[in-house]
Amino acid sequence: MKPDPHNCRHEYEQELNEMADFKNKVEIEGVFVKAETAKALLCVIDGKEHWIPQSQIDDDSEVWQKDDEGTLIISEWIATEKGLI
Repeated sequence: MKPDPHNCRHEYEQELNEMADFKNKVEIEGVFVKAETAKALLCVIDGKEHWIPQSQIDDDSEVWQKDDEGTLIISEWIATEKGLI
């Protein structure tokens, strides 16, 4: 029996949401949002591009959409996953 790709994606998204409890936040200054999708932002951080899932961005973040610039506040988990800390 083949795994259902839709179910796998749902499980992955559920895992991301569980990781984003924001007990531990990371603030990254000088971030520019180059592009956005319904699920993620393409952020330029220290000259490198990183896709950041919207579910991992804290409500207090200054950047939320394309062309925003400022401080990005994300979960420590995604910052670690992306090699940002």
